[in-house]
Amino acid sequence: MEAKLGVLILDTRFPRLPGDPGNPATYRIPTVFRRVGKATVDKIVKPVIAEDVTNLFIDAARELEKERATAITTSCGFLIYIQDMIASSVKIPVFTSTLLLLPLVWRITQRPVGILTANSKALTREHLRKAGAENIDVRVKGLEGKPEFRRVILEDSPTMDVELIRNDIVEVAKELVEVNPDIGSVVSECTNLAPFREDIKKATGRPVFDYHTLVSIAVSAMIV
Repeated sequence: MEAKLGVLILDTRFPRLPGDPGNPATYRIPTVFRRVGKATVDKIVKPVIAEDVTNLFIDAARELEKERATAITTSCGFLIYIQDMIASSVKIPVFTSTLLLLPLVWRITQRPVGILTANSKALTREHLRKAGAENIDVRVKGLEGKPEFRRVILEDSPTMDVELIRNDIVEVAKELVEVNPDIGSVVSECTNLAPFREDIKKATGRPVFDYHTLVSIAVSAMIV
């Protein structure tokens, strides 16, 4: 069977640049998108995802399976919170979040792992536990205080100043390593950071593991 990636997309308005999970140009294999209606950013980027929202994703995942997707991913790292529930509802591989990479990244580097997240106040130990990373030394830095990132991603604006949001991301990446010079790598929880991977690598001087890393691993396993 030909590999076909199913992508569960949050119900958002903000622009999705090449490299973002919601942009078809991001992928090199056949892809089918499913927008999960009513699954807005404010319902996902939070300490707990409600049962009714979880059910929306389960229903959407089952629809993708019926459309012959061979694996399913999502457009938000906070969906690690319902990774197991989505995965157990279908018979194909599910990888909801870049946080799933944390155990692998720590094993590779044997040093603390820096996490860039959309909202550090919403990212909890429970998210890490669900990723199998509760015992890993992580250093978290959030973008919730940066004006353009907050306006576009967290407040879901239909417009984006690419250079302003790039500056926000670079500033936070630099702050992460300045405060935590011992980190050996960076994991971008927020999938919307993927278009700015090279900027983050340059700003931190560390290897960066992000949405592209996760998808590349999964897709390489699907293709025979």
